[in-house]
Amino acid sequence: ARIPVVREPKFATLCEANNTLIVGNSLALGSNHEPGLAADITFVDLATSQTTQLRLPTGCNEVEQLVCSPDGEWVYVVSLLSRFLVPTTQIQRGWINTNALSVIHVKTRQLLATVLLDDLDLGAANPYGVAMTKDGTRLFVTISGSHEVMIVDVPKLHEIIEATPAEERPELANDLTFLYRNDAKKRIKAEGFGPRGLTLTADERGLLVANYFSDTVSLIDARSGKLVRTIALGPEPKMDGVRRGEFLFADATMCFQHWQSCLSCHPDGRSDGLMWDLMNDGLGNPKNAKSLLLSGATPPVMAHGVRDTMRTAIDAGFRYILFRVPEEADVDAVEIYLNSMKPSRSPVLDNKEMKKRADRGRKLFMDEKRTGCVTCHPAELYTDLQMHNVGTQSQFDREGEFDTPTLVELFRSAPYLHDGTAVTLKDVLTTRNTGDMHGKTSGLSPEEIEDLALFLQSL
Repeated sequence: ARIPVVREPKFATLCEANNTLIVGNSLALGSNHEPGLAADITFVDLATSQTTQLRLPTGCNEVEQLVCSPDGEWVYVVSLLSRFLVPTTQIQRGWINTNALSVIHVKTRQLLATVLLDDLDLGAANPYGVAMTKDGTRLFVTISGSHEVMIVDVPKLHEIIEATPAEERPELANDLTFLYRNDAKKRIKAEGFGPRGLTLTADERGLLVANYFSDTVSLIDARSGKLVRTIALGPEPKMDGVRRGEFLFADATMCFQHWQSCLSCHPDGRSDGLMWDLMNDGLGNPKNAKSLLLSGATPPVMAHGVRDTMRTAIDAGFRYILFRVPEEADVDAVEIYLNSMKPSRSPVLDNKEMKKRADRGRKLFMDEKRTGCVTCHPAELYTDLQMHNVGTQSQFDREGEFDTPTLVELFRSAPYLHDGTAVTLKDVLTTRNTGDMHGKTSGLSPEEIEDLALFLQSL
């Protein structure tokens, strides 16, 4: 069966005791102005294929792995917890991004609590993999951005959460010392770079950790946390410019106090689907995070074009988002990596009926008289590299002209427009196109709107 979920499902775990599949939707789906914007967890009843959704606390996004307890009662989910409702003026104490573990009761589909994996002055950036012992007493988490593994005492975790009054538990998502001061976690080195997947050996004495950038597996004593040995998966991979740039992009040790990496706001180099109030064009005018795909080929950069090139933007990102003065070689490497990214193939192209409709939409797009879309979005980059006022200025914007973005890979970059108020491409063409300033679409039939939107999704 094909079962619809919410957005970009990356991992799933099976709770056999409840015949339930639990799916982590990686990114939030909704308007940037929606209160409580966060990613959803999907519960699939395998007997009926019916689904229910649980939205995580505001800002929980970039959901990675999740694991069900052996008795099927609980599911544990790791994610970022992004503080996108505040301006990015500082980074201390998780001002921009924190890193979270959510504990959910499977039968009731209710959140027990979301707690932070970070310490008061040291982030646990980009949690990725999770594994649990057969007796459900220990939870292991890879902290990919800072090259660590965390061991969580599960009975202690539940004890301290349940000792917290229910009305106070939502505030645990803001408590950077909760696990530390209650001696419920331990941080150890992964002994490799970019730890992601992990699993326990059959006897549960060993923990195997896959280190993405080292191309190794670390065998760690699951009790003491000491390295037993490192297993190379082949010849040591060459750290060329692309590989080094990808490593730096994902390396939270480049950030002051290790709170986040470039990857934290740009997963896979794309957009996290959230709005951020950056300092590059004044405060009080938050904007939707942009995908970095093709940003080197489509200057200027940022919604108002305040950075002349992608390289300028990379340097500024190190300084004002990671709060670190970069070396030129680091900027060089990240630039090489971002320029190496290739567009993903749209799923529209693999569905005959959708592709047929997209072909009809292409004719509408290319018709300068009927829609005029191609005037500002000519192939192959689908941008004229110019600034335009298309009537999308909001109450937060000081000016109405915005950089014309590339339309390539639109199927991955919702929500749309600089303010993230268009959840779908149909919204871009209809409800957010007052006066036909953003293409002449008011005269199109509903079917033609659908065709045009499918063409945009196919790019």
